[in-house]
Amino acid sequence: MKKHGGAKKPIKKALRYLSYRQRSKKEIINFLTRKGYRNDQVEEVLDYLDSHQLVDDHQLAEDWINYRSRRGNGSIKLRYELQSKGIDERVIDEKLDLLLNEEKEYQSAKELLEKRLNKISVSDNGLRLWQKMEAYLKNRGFPPALVENLVREYRFKDNHSQGGQV
Repeated sequence: MKKHGGAKKPIKKALRYLSYRQRSKKEIINFLTRKGYRNDQVEEVLDYLDSHQLVDDHQLAEDWINYRSRRGNGSIKLRYELQSKGIDERVIDEKLDLLLNEEKEYQSAKELLEKRLNKISVSDNGLRLWQKMEAYLKNRGFPPALVENLVREYRFKDNHSQGGQV
C-alpha cells in the first residue's frame, strides 16, 4: 500500500472496517472520526477509497435494497435504513424507483401476508387478526395504503369464504 501522507494507519483501519461489509461514505467518516482521526486524514482516506473504487454509495444502496427487499422489507423501512447510513436522498429515490416498483412491493407484502396467515389457527380469525396483519406489514415498512388495500382484499376473500361472518 502506497503511503498517503499521514493516512497510512487510518487507511488500514478503514480497509478493515470495509472488510466486514459494504459501508457508505458517511459510515466511514463517522467511524474514523470516532477513532480520533482529523478531518484532513479522513478526507485523504476517502480519496484513497474512491480512487480504488472501494466505496460507492450508489452500489451500496442498490445492493441493500435488493437484499433487504427479498427478506420482506418495504420501501419505507428501506428508505429509513439507507438514510441512517447517510445515503443521499436523491440516490435513495433513484434506486427505490429503479428496483422496487409498486407491483414488486405489492407481491412481497402479499407473500408475507399469506405466509403469516398460514401460521395462524382458524380460531384466531376476526377483526383483531386483520389489525395484527396490518400492523405486521406496516412494521415491515410497507406503505400504509398498500397494506390497507391488501388486507381489505384478503378480509373480503375470507368474509366470502366463511359466508359473510367477518
